[in-house]
Amino acid sequence: MNAGTTGTQQGAARLSFVPFEHVITGGPEDVGSEQRWRVRLADGRNAVVGQLAPELARDESLRRRYIGDLRRQAALAAVSVIPNFATGPESEAEAEDPKAEPPWRARLELSGIVVEEWLAHHAPAPLDAVCALIAAIADAMHAVHKQGGVLREVSPRTMIWVEDGRVFFVDCGLARVDILSSHTASSLLLQGSAYGSPEQLRSTVLDQRSDIYGLGVILWRALTGAFPFGDGPAFLRDSATLPPLSSTRAEVPAELDALARSCLSDDPAERPESAAAIAQYMRGQGSSFALAVQRTVCQHCGESLKLGQRLCLACGRVATKFSHLVATMGGGGETRYAIDLMSVKEDARSLSRLHEVLASIIEGPLPALEFIIGDPNMYSEEERLRRITLPLRLFDDLSKETAEELAGMLRETGVDVRVLARGAGMGEAGLAMGLVVGGIFAGIGVGSVITAWLGFMVAIPLLIYGGVLMNRSMHASTQNNAPAMFRLRVAPAALPASDPLVSRLAALLTDDTPSDVRSHIGELALLVQRLVDHRASILGQAAEVDMLTEPVEPLIGLIEQLARRITQITKDLKGLQEGAMVRALAVSEARGDPKHKRDEIYAGLDRLRTLEDERAAAFHRLLECASLLRRAVRLGLGVHDARQLHEHNVQLALAALQA
Repeated sequence: MNAGTTGTQQGAARLSFVPFEHVITGGPEDVGSEQRWRVRLADGRNAVVGQLAPELARDESLRRRYIGDLRRQAALAAVSVIPNFATGPESEAEAEDPKAEPPWRARLELSGIVVEEWLAHHAPAPLDAVCALIAAIADAMHAVHKQGGVLREVSPRTMIWVEDGRVFFVDCGLARVDILSSHTASSLLLQGSAYGSPEQLRSTVLDQRSDIYGLGVILWRALTGAFPFGDGPAFLRDSATLPPLSSTRAEVPAELDALARSCLSDDPAERPESAAAIAQYMRGQGSSFALAVQRTVCQHCGESLKLGQRLCLACGRVATKFSHLVATMGGGGETRYAIDLMSVKEDARSLSRLHEVLASIIEGPLPALEFIIGDPNMYSEEERLRRITLPLRLFDDLSKETAEELAGMLRETGVDVRVLARGAGMGEAGLAMGLVVGGIFAGIGVGSVITAWLGFMVAIPLLIYGGVLMNRSMHASTQNNAPAMFRLRVAPAALPASDPLVSRLAALLTDDTPSDVRSHIGELALLVQRLVDHRASILGQAAEVDMLTEPVEPLIGLIEQLARRITQITKDLKGLQEGAMVRALAVSEARGDPKHKRDEIYAGLDRLRTLEDERAAAFHRLLECASLLRRAVRLGLGVHDARQLHEHNVQLALAALQA
C-alpha cells in the first residue's frame, strides 16, 4: 500500500491527508511535478487528487512555487478552467515547511474525451472536425486570456472536449515548463514539450501569443497527424521550412495553411495576437488578422518593418529615404540623373547582397537577376536570351544627391555603377557636330586663301575626331533613353509624427520600450496614419470629418497607459533574476543560515511571479485595445465623400476613353 493511504483493501483505501470522504479508485501515478490519485467522492462523483512529489516538496522554494500556482489558479476565474474544490494544508506555515506533509489539491474529474486521445485516434482528421476542435480550444484559451492569464503549457493532455462542443482546461498553471531547483544549484531543468513556445527557453515572462504557438502545434497535428517540428521541445525544433499542407491534403485552403504557419512562427510578433480571431476564422466568420505579413526594410538602418509603414521602430525615422523627382509639365525643371549597372562580380555573396539592397528600395517584388558575366560565348543561346546583358539602366529620374548616395550604397555590394545626367552625351554631340562642320568650312576657307590641299590637311583630323565624338554621343544618347528596370519605393508625403495622434504613439517608442510592445505600437501608428490620411482626403464638413478620429483618441490614451505600465514592469523584472536568487538560496542552505535570512530571497521570487502575472494581464489589455483601435480605423476608412468618389469615377472613365 502507498504511503499516505489508509485501509486494508485498495478499493476501500483513502488518502490520510485529505479531509473529505472518498475512496481511491486509481493511482498513484507521476504526472509532471505531482503524484495523482483518482478517487470517488461520497456523493458518487469522481475526482482527482494531486500532491507535490515528495522529493520536490523537500525544497522550500519549490513548495512555495507550487502553492503560489494553486493560488493563481484559484484567482483565475475563467469559465474554461476546472477549479480545485479543495487544497491543503490549510496552515500557511505548514504549507511552506519542507518537513511537513507536501501540499495537495483536489478537482472534479470531467466527463468527455481528452484531446490527446482524440488526436491519437483521428488525426489527420476531416477539416470540419479540425475546425470545430480548434475553435473550441481557442474559445477556452481566450477565456483565460481575458482574465489576464497565460496557460504556458498548452498540452492536449490537459484539455477535455465535452459533449456540448466546449473544451475545458484541467490542471491549468501546474505544468510549468521552467522549473528552477536548488538541487541543481544553477541549472535550468527543462520539462519541455513540442507544444511549448520557443521563447519559453529565453524568458519566464510570457504573453498570450506563447499559448497561440501551442494551439498552432495542435492545429498542424490535427491536419497532418504529425508534429510540425518533431515531438521534442520547441527550442530544439528543426529550422527546415514546413512543407505546404496542400502537398499532403489538397483540400486544405491556402488561408488555413497560412494561419497554421503564422501560429508556429518563431517570432511572437508574426503570430495572430488573439485566440478569439482564430475561433472566428474556424467558424467561417473571416479573420481580423493578417495571415501572411509582408515585410520590407528601413532604408536608413535596415531593420525589418511592415509594408507601408512610415515610421521605423528601430531608428525612429521615415523608412523611405530614396525617391524619384516629381514630374513637371512640359518636361522642364532640374537636371535628372540615372544609374547604370556596368559590371558585377561572379561572387555569390556580392550578388546576394545586391539582391538585398535592391529589394529594400524598389517598388514591388524583385525579379530574378541573372547576368551575362564575362565572355558571352561561355553561355548557351538559351542562357543569353534569358540573362541580362550589361550595362543595365537601374534607375532614372533621380536628383543628383539621391543618385550619388544610392550609387555609393550599390558600390558597397561590389558592383560597378555609373551616375549620368539625363541628356548626357549631347554636349559631346554638339562639339562633334561643330568640329565636323568647322572642319569642312575650314577646308573651304583655307583653300580659297592659300591652297585647297592645305585646307583639307587641316580639315581631315577635325573630321575624324568629330566622327568619333558623334559615334560616342549617339551611343550615350541611346543608352540615356533606355527604360529603367526599377522604380523606387514611393516616399511618404510627410513625417508620420506630423499628426498629433500619430505623434503620441511615436512618443512611446523609447529605448526602454520592450520589443513586443514596440511592434504593436508601430503597427497601430501605421493604422492611425492611414486614417488621418483618409480624413485629409475627404472634402466634407470639418465636424463630420473629425468624427472619423473621435473614437480613436480615448483608445490611444489607454494604449499609452498600458505601454508605460508594461515598460515599467519590464524594468522591475530585470532586477529579479530567478537563477541568481535560486543559487543564493542554495548557498544559504549549504551554509546553514537561519530561515529569516532567506525570507528576502523568497519574497523576491514571489514578486517575480506577481510581476509576470501583472505583465501578462496588462499585455492582454493592450492587445484588446489594439483590436478595438483596428475596428475603429476600419470603420473610419469605410467612410467616403460622395462628391470625391464621383470625381474619381469621372477621371477613371476619361482615362478608359483615352486608352
